[in-house]
Amino acid sequence: MKRNTAIIIISLLVICAVGFCTYWFLFRGEEKNDSAGKIVFQYKDEGENILRLQKALNDKGYGLVEDGIWGRNTEKAVMEYFGKNTVTLSDIYKLENS
Repeated sequence: MKRNTAIIIISLLVICAVGFCTYWFLFRGEEKNDSAGKIVFQYKDEGENILRLQKALNDKGYGLVEDGIWGRNTEKAVMEYFGKNTVTLSDIYKLENS
């Protein structure tokens, strides 16, 4: 019985460690929060969510390089489309589904 309990505890610790590492790998360095607690992306950010943003803007005809790096061209497209120089995950989701 003690061995089963130990196996379950170790399994849960491994699952938590994998989850944390995955989260850290995907979102490190790109998470900033606005005053409402929403994650905000801006110029010079990098990552999977910036790539999603670029793909969605390209679907609207912007012709961006899809490299996951928010550079000058992505900044220009964001300003043109959203009228602001930051976006939230919600903005990206809405853009992808519009």
